[in-house]
Amino acid sequence: MSENNLDSLIELGERLGGNPLLSHANTGNISLKDHEGLWVKISGASLADARRRGIFMRVNLLRAQACLDTGQDHWLVSGNDAAESLRPSIETPMHAVISRRAVIHLHSVNAVAWSVRGDARERLGAHLSGLPWRWIRFAPSGVPLAREIARVRGHVQVFILANHGLVVSADTCGEAEALVYEVEKRLAVPLRSGPPADLNRLKYLIDESGWRPASDERLHALATDPVSRRIVTGGVLYPCHAIFLRGPATVVDPITRVSDAVRAHMRRHGVRPDFLIFRDAGVLVHDGMDGPRREMLQALAEVAARIPDHAAVRWLTPGELSTLGGMTAAYWRQEHQAERQQMLCLTPAELNRLYNAVVADNEKRHVAIFTLVCRCGLGGAQVLDLRASDVRDLDIEPSDIETMGPWIRHLAGVPDAFFASGCRRKLSVAEMDTLMKYYGAIAGIPAQKRRWTALPAERFAATA
Repeated sequence: MSENNLDSLIELGERLGGNPLLSHANTGNISLKDHEGLWVKISGASLADARRRGIFMRVNLLRAQACLDTGQDHWLVSGNDAAESLRPSIETPMHAVISRRAVIHLHSVNAVAWSVRGDARERLGAHLSGLPWRWIRFAPSGVPLAREIARVRGHVQVFILANHGLVVSADTCGEAEALVYEVEKRLAVPLRSGPPADLNRLKYLIDESGWRPASDERLHALATDPVSRRIVTGGVLYPCHAIFLRGPATVVDPITRVSDAVRAHMRRHGVRPDFLIFRDAGVLVHDGMDGPRREMLQALAEVAARIPDHAAVRWLTPGELSTLGGMTAAYWRQEHQAERQQMLCLTPAELNRLYNAVVADNEKRHVAIFTLVCRCGLGGAQVLDLRASDVRDLDIEPSDIETMGPWIRHLAGVPDAFFASGCRRKLSVAEMDTLMKYYGAIAGIPAQKRRWTALPAERFAATA
C-alpha cells in the first residue's frame, strides 16, 4: 500500500474514532485493500488511536477469504508490520469478502438502536430508499457473519446487522466515509430524555468506598426513564452489551444501600458490579470501572434513549448468546479472576459489623488485632508478621492507640514478641481463621467470608 493510502486509512480511523456516537471504546473496525493484501485494524485497539499508535496490520487477503471455506477464523500475517502478539480484528473475514476496497464497520448508536428493533427490517426500507442496502440476520462475529455478508454482497454497499451495527463499503476511504454520514443522517432518531437524577438520594445510599453518581445526566436516564430502564433490563441487546457489561443491568429500589445492592448482585451474577441502577433515582458508578466499560455504558444509554417507547425490542436469544462464549471469555478471563477474589473480601459494611462484634466482646488481644486491620489499614499478613516493638513506628491515630492500650501495655514485658500472639511464636492463618469464624458468626458475615484472607488490604476506616 502506498504511504498516501495508509495515511488515508489512519485519518479515517481518527475521524470516526473521535465521534462517540459512531465509535466507542475499541468497537468498530475499518480496512483498505490493495495489490499487496488487506490492511485492517488490530483486535482490541480503538479507532481513536489511529494516529497515536500503529493500529493497522497487513493480512493475506486470499487466506482471509479462504476462512469461509475452512471455517477457521485464523489467518497468516504477511510482512513485518505487526508484532507476532497482535491479531487482526475478528471481523477480518467480513472485510475480506466484500469486494470494494474500503470497508467501515461501526457500532453507531443510531444504527444499533435500529438493529435491535423488532420492526427494523420492514421500516428501514423507507429510510434507506435509493441506497444499495440489505438487512443481515444476526450471526456471531467472524466467519459466521462473513458468510451471511457473502450471501448477499453483490452490488450492496450498506449492511444493517441485526443486533450489531452498520457496515458500509466503497472504492475509497472518502467515499465510504461519506456513505456512513448519509446513512447516519437517514437513521437519526430523536433522543428521549428522562427526569433528572436525585443526586442527594444517590449520595445517601453510598455506604461503600469507591462509588459515586454518574457524571453524565444522560446516563442517569437508565434509571429515571422507565422506557430505557425496561429496555436495558429486559435482556442483552447486542454482543458488546454482553461482553463488556455482562448482560442485563440490575435495578434496585432507591431505598437499598449500596452494600446490600452489591451483595444481591454478586449472589445473582457471581461478580461485583461496576454500576448500579437505582429506580427513579439515578446511576452509581464504581471507580474501578475502566474507560472502555464506561464508554460502553454510555453507549448503552444512548442506544436505549433512541428506541421509541412503542417499538418492539428484539433481545438476543439464549442460543445466540451462547455463541458469544469465546469472545466473552477472552475479554473477562483476567477480570473475572480478580473480581472473584474481590467478591470473597469483606465489604466496608461487613468490616464495620465485624469490628463492632470484636469491640463488644472486649477481649484485649482481639480488640488490638482487629483495630490494626479494621481501623489502621494493615493487611492480614502484615498483622501476623508484626513485632510488638514495631507498633510505635506505625502511623496510628491516638484514639486507636488508646483502644489497643491494654494489649500494648501487656506486651511491654514480653521482649521480641509478635503483636498478634503475644509471644515469640507467630500465629498461623488457620488460627486466625478460628477468630474469624467466631466473630464472623456474631456479626452475621456470610460463611464463605469468615476467613482471615477475606480481610481487605486497603483501609475502610471501620467505626465502633
